[in-house]
Formats: sequence, C-alpha cells, structure tokens
Amino acid sequence: MPNKPGKRRFGSIRQLPSGRFQIRYSGPDGKIRLGENTYARERDAEKALSLIEAKMITGDWTDLSAPRSSSATTPTSGSPNARTSAHARSRSTRACSSATSALI
Repeated sequence: MPNKPGKRRFGSIRQLPSGRFQIRYSGPDGKIRLGENTYARERDAEKALSLIEAKMITGDWTDLSAPRSSSATTPTSGSPNARTSAHARSRSTRACSSATSALI
C-alpha cells in the first residue's frame, strides 16, 4: 500500500531556520535519534533516511551515539601498533632485568 501524500514511512525531515534540513528517526530500540549531519536539500535528507532504513533492515546499522567500548580504543594483536608496543615492552623488560641482575 503506498504512503499517504506528505507522509513518510520511516523517519522525519524538518527544515531548520537556517534553511538546511535535519533528519530524525527511531532506532531499533525505539529511541528517537537525530541525524549526524544537516542537508542543503530536502532530497539529500530523504536519501540519508533511506540509507539508514536500509542499514537497519540488513542489520548493518550501528548506534553512533552509543558510548564506545574500551576495546575499540585499544589496538588488537593484529595491528602494527600493537606489535610495536609489545616489542618495546619486551625490550624494556629485558633491559630492566639485566640492569637489576647487574646490581645484585
């Protein structure tokens, strides 16, 4: 069944006093969320809502306003920084061990 004229199926678009357009939509948990950007044209805002709806349907949507976990900020064992820092820790531990044994 087609939408009623002027009625969106998903989310809403409003025009700000600046003339730009802002989107709002309900997340899977029912919370109302604002779009991260504003859009110069209403058509661009409609496209953004369509993309968000598609991501929710396919399961690819993530809540960008949710606090990030600490694991997201720490490097994984596969990243080059993790190997470099692990190598540096290893060298540092060996250096401290040899210095301590020299003092004893």
